[in-house]
Amino acid sequence: MLQLTRKADYGLRLMLEAASAGDAFVTARTVSRRQKIPYSFLRQAATVLAAKELLATSRGPHGGVRLVRPAGDISLLDIVNAFGGVALNACTAVPASCARTNLCPAFPAWVEAQAAVERALAGTNLENLLRGQRSRQRARLVPIEPGMIPPRRVREGLSSKMRAAPKTRERLRPG
Repeated sequence: MLQLTRKADYGLRLMLEAASAGDAFVTARTVSRRQKIPYSFLRQAATVLAAKELLATSRGPHGGVRLVRPAGDISLLDIVNAFGGVALNACTAVPASCARTNLCPAFPAWVEAQAAVERALAGTNLENLLRGQRSRQRARLVPIEPGMIPPRRVREGLSSKMRAAPKTRERLRPG
């Protein structure tokens, strides 16, 4: 199973929070609380990302972290590589630690699969991820027609304020 390290996952989540903040600094405490990431681990991830020149850090009451480059210029591959990269197996790790690459009939398939993973990560940037998240959030909200009774699971998700104002309330789209 291909799986990112926990530190790379925390780093990605930190980068997404920083991207959401735009040019403003966001504190590690704020990200830790929002993302439910232990503060000490988040600081370690921030240190790695700052060393790779993906994050800028600033101390003080208005300090925190922010992106060094625009969100559209930072790919998932940039972030994953900051934490050691991703490898499908020992054959595709850099440097390769498999002595059988010249003998193994599966090696070309592993190399091709590795390249596909890296292309997918390189082709996805923080801006695309945030845009997709906003689209998914908007798609979940649809107006309720007058007299329409939403399904029970949707009604339970509505706030009491939304239930009290039937003309303006919204519901989650099932699915």
